[in-house]
Order: sequence, then structure tokens, then C-alpha cells
Amino acid sequence: FADRLDVINLSLGSPYGDAYETTAVAANNAAAAGVLVIASAGNARDNYFIVGAPSTRDGVISVAATQATRTA
Repeated sequence: FADRLDVINLSLGSPYGDAYETTAVAANNAAAAGVLVIASAGNARDNYFIVGAPSTRDGVISVAATQATRTA
């Protein structure tokens, strides 16, 4: 076990993620085993307060980006 998986980086998911969705449960299990799990907060465009699974679990680091509109 010295050379085990340390980090999982996921850019997948579903809008309005459920904490008990299959990918969320798998990510939570990996985190419980000591793996650092990083997942996109969602790929459903630039919508506020929408987080997709698997980033909905407590043990998962959720990462998001936004598009800033500039006006001149």
C-alpha cells in the first residue's frame, strides 16, 4: 500500500447533485479511505447555487469557476 492512489481529480457530474448519487457515494468512499478527491462543482454553465454530484459529499473538495462579463 505504499504506492497507492493519492488524488482523484474529477470533472464530471450532474446538475442538482444528490449526496447519495452513485458518483458521490464512490467519491465519499475514496475520501474515507484517505484519497484526496477533487471534483467540479458543476458543468451546468454559470448558474449560482447549483452544485453537482460528486462534489456534494463532505469529504470531497468542490472546485468552481465563473465567467465574468466585462462592460466597457
